Amino acid sequence: GTTGLVATNFVESSTGPTVVNHHNPTIKLVLQGQEISGCIIDGGSGVNVISTNTCARLGITSWEACPFWLRMVDTRSVRRLRLIWKLGIAIGGHRFNISMVVLALDTLGTYPILLDKPWLHSTNIKQNWQHNCINFRRGRSKVHEPIQEMAAPTKGIMPIYAENINMLEGVDDTKLEAYLDDH
Repeated sequence: GTTGLVATNFVESSTGPTVVNHHNPTIKLVLQGQEISGCIIDGGSGVNVISTNTCARLGITSWEACPFWLRMVDTRSVRRLRLIWKLGIAIGGHRFNISMVVLALDTLGTYPILLDKPWLHSTNIKQNWQHNCINFRRGRSKVHEPIQEMAAPTKGIMPIYAENINMLEGVDDTKLEAYLDDH
């Protein structure tokens, strides 16, 4: 098994290597009793994401203003986000409470949920390419969850990391720290 959960292809350009194809494994998970397919595991992202469409479909309406903004793969900054604290998901019958940024994904190549690198490390998930699954332990249980497919979402909807909002805007750093500690 390996923890490298992203397959990326590079080409050389006059400015150096450029990402041309970013493939991520997808899994199914359960959220609020509903099975959700096509959830991306992204070992390069610094935040968990749930789409506004997924929130609407599940009737999730309780969130708060997000204390940070996101830097996307295409270098855009996304602000005025929403945050859901400790949302319960289940993978392979095992429950996890994770915080997620709510992000409007109104383009082709979207995803319902993206699970990030800090979450992957905290759960010690490993990808087994030979058996096309992810593996993790919960207590004494060994879990083997099959990968559904490899997805190549539009790079403009892939977050890289969370950045603190300028302190001149009056945001309390403790909210960002609380989110990062929750991972």
